[in-house]
Amino acid sequence: MGDSWGEKGKPFRRSTSTAVDWLTPEQITERMSEVYAIRLLDALDGAGPHVRSHDGRRLNPT
Repeated sequence: MGDSWGEKGKPFRRSTSTAVDWLTPEQITERMSEVYAIRLLDALDGAGPHVRSHDGRRLNPT
């Protein structure tokens, strides 16, 4: 089983996860594919809902 974060920031084992880690925005863009990274970066920017089009791997040009 993988690690998941529980209450008070403590990791615990869960069958639906493979790993848990805290990442900086720079690490997010380095480690994740473009479409997953942009979801997290959008959530961190606090600028409200974002609508993006993608093919499952890359953002589509606007």
